Amino acid sequence: QRRGTWGIVSRSADRTNRTERGRNKRHTQRQTTMPTLLQLAARVATIVCQGVVKFFMFLTGPVLILVFAALLGVCVYGYFFEFIPPLLPIYGTLPIVVFSAIAIFLSFNIAFNYYYCVKTDPGQVPPKIEGAVRKVVDVEQDASQPRVRHCGQCKNVKPL
Repeated sequence: QRRGTWGIVSRSADRTNRTERGRNKRHTQRQTTMPTLLQLAARVATIVCQGVVKFFMFLTGPVLILVFAALLGVCVYGYFFEFIPPLLPIYGTLPIVVFSAIAIFLSFNIAFNYYYCVKTDPGQVPPKIEGAVRKVVDVEQDASQPRVRHCGQCKNVKPL
């Protein structure tokens, strides 16, 4: 037997009380950590939506490149095969060759710049600037300003 605060308590009763308290504690922990059906549905919906968005973005890039190629092709076709032939008897060969050279130059520049715009890596914040941004944010940070933000993919500091 053991002496409790209210008197003598038998060991078996004390053991029963401890196990009951443990069960209740575990049960309440399960209730607080166990997500509800609505929370589970929201998590599943979030995961599914993220997957759909990633798949959509994966398909969107090549589709937009094909749309650009088709649009440029239609413009070049319209210029060289629909617009230029009727003007050939009126203006002669030399102005048409000059206009065609300018059209080819502009078409090439449009395609070249679009290609490099699509293929260029967006880059990263240089380490010197990243350190300066962190110092400035640490010095000027108060409760109203959010913490330094980081890119979700490359973990680099986002500009302010």
